[in-house]
Amino acid sequence: MLRPIAVDDSHPVRQLPPDPSLSDYLAVAALENPGLKAAFHRWQAEVERTHFAGRLPDPRFSYTYYIEEVETRVGPQRQSFALSQMLPWFGKLSLREKESTYAAEAAYAGFEAERLALFRRVAEAYWDYWYLGRSVESVRVDLELVKRLESVIRVAYESGEAGYSDLIRVQVEIGRLEDRLETLLDGRRPAMARLNAAMNRPPEAELPWPSDEPPAATEISARTVHALAGDRNPELEALRRAVEKEQASVELAGRNFYPDLTAGVTYIDTGGAVMPGVSDSGKDPVLAMLSINVPLDRAKYRANEAAARRRHRAAARMLEERRREIERRVEAALYDLRDAARKAKLYAETLIPQARQALEAAEVAFRAGEAAFADLIDAQRVWLEFELSFHESVARREKSLAALEELAATQLRGRAGFGPPREEDSIPH
Repeated sequence: MLRPIAVDDSHPVRQLPPDPSLSDYLAVAALENPGLKAAFHRWQAEVERTHFAGRLPDPRFSYTYYIEEVETRVGPQRQSFALSQMLPWFGKLSLREKESTYAAEAAYAGFEAERLALFRRVAEAYWDYWYLGRSVESVRVDLELVKRLESVIRVAYESGEAGYSDLIRVQVEIGRLEDRLETLLDGRRPAMARLNAAMNRPPEAELPWPSDEPPAATEISARTVHALAGDRNPELEALRRAVEKEQASVELAGRNFYPDLTAGVTYIDTGGAVMPGVSDSGKDPVLAMLSINVPLDRAKYRANEAAARRRHRAAARMLEERRREIERRVEAALYDLRDAARKAKLYAETLIPQARQALEAAEVAFRAGEAAFADLIDAQRVWLEFELSFHESVARREKSLAALEELAATQLRGRAGFGPPREEDSIPH
């Protein structure tokens, strides 16, 4: 039998460590998020219902006081006491218990779906915050580089070795980068508020910039993710339990064509006989009673059974529709993961090293007077955009992985069996 879990919501808000990782955010969100707590209590409420769903209804006690005593041979009957118990038709109680159990299991699956969705939202917020922090760092590095160039240009301008247009251009570039940096820094508060909301913390609570390095690459089996999603996804599990619950409801509706029984016993308080010498004088009679309800309105019960069958078919169709939707979402997340992983690898291994070499060569050539300042600025911009694109690709890759882990209800990174499968069945991550 399912058992409720005691929970205490009065504990103080848990604090984050000084340099929290994604797992720290997930742990606090799992303990503090009010939406997850609500799903937990909905599940526990359904568990509580399983304790009485299959029990008999309360017995009925009746008391009758005779305003005018009923005279009998053995004496006047003054009052009576009756106790009766309704007994549902065979199988009704077990079917009601099955209904409640399936409802509780569906509620648990709903709780798991809420937990996984929360973890996905936290991961998305975390990696957006990570991307924002890395972008701030890259823009600051680039701003310092351009400021050093500005000092070089200023000296060259004062000595007549550089034109005024070069000085203006570098100052415009500094202004552009400073504005971009301010825009990024202004985005920190809403990014923190998004993370704090998931952990039930004040939106203005300070959170340090994430210090995690980009995760190592691995291989993700598309075929296995689809199989895991079809087998473990809690949304599908909740709907499967809903189908089973409606099937029990159909069977229960069929039992309504049969009568329920009521058994009882009545005790009558009897006084002594008026005539002396009467045998059994004052003897209190005890009566046994058995009754049944007569289900005459067959049309009502047929309509109730038809409605139950409709609900069962609706639940089955909803399960099929959601299964296709989960498959679509898996494919979309796999595409995003594949595209982001390819771009991150391209930027990290090819474009950023080449852009850095081009920037260094342009700076050397400019200092030697062999290249125009415009070439140096262009090389600097290309390097910065590649850096930002790399960080964006890593963040998008990790958010896609979080979406896949939500759908598959499994931690995919480091999962056994996710080594390099066949080329056509795997995507880089």
